[in-house]
Amino acid sequence: MSKRKPDQVIEFRISLQDKERELLEHIVYVEGTAKAFNQFTEPFVEIVKDVSAMSLIFGALAAYGGWKYVVSPGIETAEDLFADFMEQYDVERKARTAAGEAVGGVGGLVPGPLGPLFRFLGIYIQRGNDGGGGGGGGGF
Repeated sequence: MSKRKPDQVIEFRISLQDKERELLEHIVYVEGTAKAFNQFTEPFVEIVKDVSAMSLIFGALAAYGGWKYVVSPGIETAEDLFADFMEQYDVERKARTAAGEAVGGVGGLVPGPLGPLFRFLGIYIQRGNDGGGGGGGGGF
């Protein structure tokens, strides 16, 4: 059954005062900024949740620090992977400390400019990145 054509058009007009217009502009700006932030950070969150990608990153960090990271068998989550990496890191750090080598800084176990990133990554993983965390904030 076809619809019949409308016989009249009704037009509504909404007028905003300056204050309402400012509030609406702010909401649109905040929404756009949040969307852009989520689009920017989403790939990084996915990498942190992926065990194989994190294994590669941890291996690169270890190689940059002058030691070798080998993933232990049975690792299935990013939390387990981080705990495994930290265990191996602690063993290497204690061995280097006992041998009188420098730990930390450029050429150390946690390279200078990567040290803060490394600590942030550990905090993020330890807080849990199970996809929850409220609103796509990655568990912050």
